[in-house]
Amino acid sequence: MAKKKVWVVGHKHPDTDSICAAISYANLKNEIEKKNPKTATGMTYIAKRAGSVNAETAYVLERFHAEAPAMISDVGTQIKDIQIRRTEGVNSHISMKKAWEMMKILGVVTLPVVRENKLEGLIVTGDIAKSYMDVYDNTILSTARTQYKNIVETLDGQLLTGNEHAYFVHGKVVIGIGTPEGVTSAIDKDDLVMIGDGEESQMLSIASNCSCMIVTNGYEISQEVIEAAKEREVVLISTPYDTFTAARLINQSMPIKHFEKSQAVSNIDEAEILEIIDHHRLGSLETMSPVYFRNQPLGCTSTIIYQMYLEKGITITSQMAGLMCAAILSDTLMFRSPTCTQIDREAALRLAEIAEVKVEELASAMFQAGSNFDNKTEEEILNQDFKIFHAEDVSFGVAQISAMGRTELDKVQERIEPKLEQMMGEKQIQMIFVMLTDILNESTYLIYRGADASQLVAAAYNCEPSDQGIMLENVVSRKKQLIPALINTLAERKM
Repeated sequence: MAKKKVWVVGHKHPDTDSICAAISYANLKNEIEKKNPKTATGMTYIAKRAGSVNAETAYVLERFHAEAPAMISDVGTQIKDIQIRRTEGVNSHISMKKAWEMMKILGVVTLPVVRENKLEGLIVTGDIAKSYMDVYDNTILSTARTQYKNIVETLDGQLLTGNEHAYFVHGKVVIGIGTPEGVTSAIDKDDLVMIGDGEESQMLSIASNCSCMIVTNGYEISQEVIEAAKEREVVLISTPYDTFTAARLINQSMPIKHFEKSQAVSNIDEAEILEIIDHHRLGSLETMSPVYFRNQPLGCTSTIIYQMYLEKGITITSQMAGLMCAAILSDTLMFRSPTCTQIDREAALRLAEIAEVKVEELASAMFQAGSNFDNKTEEEILNQDFKIFHAEDVSFGVAQISAMGRTELDKVQERIEPKLEQMMGEKQIQMIFVMLTDILNESTYLIYRGADASQLVAAAYNCEPSDQGIMLENVVSRKKQLIPALINTLAERKM
């Protein structure tokens, strides 16, 4: 009987550790199968990668005579397994209700979400059911950045004041019932209020600085209320539905992009996950059944895999030692990163002995290879180590570009800066940060774009705002020195 194939794959935009860890761990699992035939699972483990091999990793693979793993971009069902029918794409900003109506008309259960004729994702009937049955968060509309136009359409309403193309981005949804005083006590600044015909309650809601007021039951709204809403810049909507029905429907006004599925390979939730080995913070990955999970606060995944070789009594070959040593040196910036532990250092030094290499020479050669940007496009440079993060209601991306000296980084900065605004749009993020890290001098020059980026950085690092960028001495780690500072600052602003 043919052996079952199991893929070992790292994260998207793979770095040296992601590639080398996949190779060394696949080798470990296969060697365990050979060593213990009585307990063998009948599986064969194959290293894969979820993105292009960067210059640094290519140098490491060539030096230690290892082939690059084959590329995979998706672990879900393949096209050949599906019966194809053509369906027109929809914009990600349409409401859930409109998507549902289109599905009924077309007789489909899936709609492709497109932008400029490029597929962005899919919306399925299960997503619509979730918006209707499985949402208990009264801030979900603002979290989803719901356009007022969608709310008007979903409630078959009429816009009386305000801009229908604006977005509801802060606050919660409040049902205005009870005495006028009781209604206003429940309203905070920027809330969306659904209310009946009580003019006193309507006026008090506007005075409470709600961002939107929806008057239900088709009640007539006085000119005084309309003028007050205009003066306070409150979006005023009238709907023929009663309050119960309007409240039941309003979640369907959310844009469908809020329900589309970032570091794992695409469709990882459709694959059968057997094991997870990692050294990063825990994310939101879910599995269908219990899995072997090993997460340690170390500087590199390859350090964990080295430990597992020792625990299982598997001999480490010169090739595997070289790959794992290079991965540790890369992830810890040759022990300079604050994420580096004594365990990482000891593992790298022992692996260097097995591979018969000098850590200083190997690290220097690797970093020099990775610092050659001449043959790369600006997009390739930005994407070679790029990650997206979400905090509060903000999505932002961080790229890290490392080199052996400031001269090469200055050249790169000049090339990539004109592309940052474009990349923000392509990634659909509000801010972008680029760490230009000088490995030898252990410093990072941080550049950024986005409406609030300079103020956020100034608050995070207690410095004067600058649109050009700031120098961060002794900052080389995105995971430990940049991301926590930005996320904590965003959280403090929310309080």
